[in-house]
Amino acid sequence: MPGPAASVSLGRLCAGADGPPVWYDTAQNALLAVDPVLGAALPLFGRDNDAELMARLAGELPGADVRRALAEIRRARADEGLFALAGPPAALADLDALVRDAQTKLSHLVLGLSERCNLRCLYCPQDHEAGNVMSEATARQAWAFFASHSVGASRRTVSFHGGEPLLHFPVVEAVARTARAAPGGRQVRLCLDTNATLLDEAKVRVIAELGLELQVSLDGPAHLHDRWRRDARGGPTHASVMAGLRRLLAVDPGAARRLRFVATVGPPFAFAEVAAWFDDFPLYRELGIGITPVVRLNTANLAGTRAAQRCEPRALPLLWLAGRNEARGQYAAAMAAGRRRDLPRALADLWDDGLVRWHHRRRGPEPGPGFPTGSCRPGLRRLFVAPDGTLRPCERVGPGQAIGDLDQGIDPSALRRLHEDLLAALGDRCRTCWARRLCRACFTALVATGGAAESCRAAQAQAADLLDLQVSLQQHHPDALAFVAGSRLE
Repeated sequence: MPGPAASVSLGRLCAGADGPPVWYDTAQNALLAVDPVLGAALPLFGRDNDAELMARLAGELPGADVRRALAEIRRARADEGLFALAGPPAALADLDALVRDAQTKLSHLVLGLSERCNLRCLYCPQDHEAGNVMSEATARQAWAFFASHSVGASRRTVSFHGGEPLLHFPVVEAVARTARAAPGGRQVRLCLDTNATLLDEAKVRVIAELGLELQVSLDGPAHLHDRWRRDARGGPTHASVMAGLRRLLAVDPGAARRLRFVATVGPPFAFAEVAAWFDDFPLYRELGIGITPVVRLNTANLAGTRAAQRCEPRALPLLWLAGRNEARGQYAAAMAAGRRRDLPRALADLWDDGLVRWHHRRRGPEPGPGFPTGSCRPGLRRLFVAPDGTLRPCERVGPGQAIGDLDQGIDPSALRRLHEDLLAALGDRCRTCWARRLCRACFTALVATGGAAESCRAAQAQAADLLDLQVSLQQHHPDALAFVAGSRLE
């Protein structure tokens, strides 16, 4: 029996059970309807493997039809730039331009006040009892650095991050008041990432006065939230979160429009239940607030956490898939029935985002060698300041990926090393990956030891899910995609 083809055309076959074959062509970033013979040949096609391909398809398709398909593939490659076998090589970005832009176009400052937290969530890998705490002087210096390096940014945001930043609220208040008093300071978004359990009367009055936005960690109804989000004594926290939010909204009802929620979904991965709970948010209903909360659903990463000890490792992927498929099935059914607006907002966002990105994608040939993957450009848009004043590309990376400090600014050589580490971790993966133009992999995961292979598989699975959904709706329910025409990328 013939072995696998030595190489394949760069793309993916998206063939529904009851629809014609559709080929995603990476070279043009396009979906192409193909005939069944082309659909069978394309995934097996390599540079010089005609005999092998003919042998593998013998008995399934007439030889003359396969030869015609091979000729058509080669003609389309030569004349239309389709069906490439590899893309342009990855290359270092123009770091000189990046460093210049970072002098004036930083748009998001993240202050890591400390890693200390009053909770002990079972899926959190951090040790929240130790670590440095950012001084008020360092926080003010960070704001001054950001103010001078963001004059060319169209929108400016400062986030207070932890641990739990409410443990260090005097520092939050000092920076927020300084920012508000600065020229243009009323237009700066001030965002607090919090578990909301420490929202007392004094804090909520300051939050209301200064117009802080809050991103609150709340994992859904109590029976799901309290399973994983525990306090330092192992007790439940859902009631404390809701009490803190109730205090905030009693003082400042308008804060509901400045609230965002992050729901980290762990086993049993009840995405649909969590989304439905937020869509009929009990607290807003109780207080007569007639808006739907903005919620982002995340999947808990249990690797190396205490939560993993409570789960059967072999069952986790199946549980996740079951929960995800239930939510995806609800989405697909609503889209097919023309009832997208009836979906819980958070559930719709899980797939709307990908369909919108696909609609606004860059079409046509790739421009040439460039920065790989769909990750952000480290050091350009977002800047994390650690408690000791060191600078990192974002809050997800460790001290080993520092790119400077508040006294000296961004170090171009450290930034170059970070990009070189990313290229080394990826090797030639991007050039030969069919999903590279749809990739959403984060560079922090890619540069981790052994992280590239896992991150690449996850990015490919995410891209495949998007394409399959796009093709299914396009073939059977095209009207369901009308909403993307009026959309825009955030």
